[in-house]
Amino acid sequence: MKIHHLGWLVKDIEKSVNAFKALMGGDLPVEEPVVDTDRLIKLVFVHSDILCFEFIEPVSKESPVYEILKREGASLYHICMEVEDIDMETDRMVKKGILLVHPKKPAVAIGNRNVAFLYDKNLGLVELVETDSDR
Repeated sequence: MKIHHLGWLVKDIEKSVNAFKALMGGDLPVEEPVVDTDRLIKLVFVHSDILCFEFIEPVSKESPVYEILKREGASLYHICMEVEDIDMETDRMVKKGILLVHPKKPAVAIGNRNVAFLYDKNLGLVELVETDSDR
């Protein structure tokens, strides 16, 4: 298991990405924005020398992240871990008492690789993404 990315919940992706690039001291590779119609979010991945960051913006008040953003403002939202076998890792975590929030489902923004979301009361939201089988 390794870190795939950190998810950052924001009100405005463009402003947040520009602020992040300024904070990091320069131009960073930014992928094309993607709208995930299932999760009602717009997102974009920004790559730095140390880590990949996902900026997440709700596209409507019905988005599952809208109320979180309204309540807490822009904030780090989740850590995403890349795993070889998402079913095995999900089962392992659930057996340890971690709550499965969203079962595995293909994610449009990550090449339709399977992702699952779990919640640990001591860590917060954890996303699992299955390793790309083409690599």
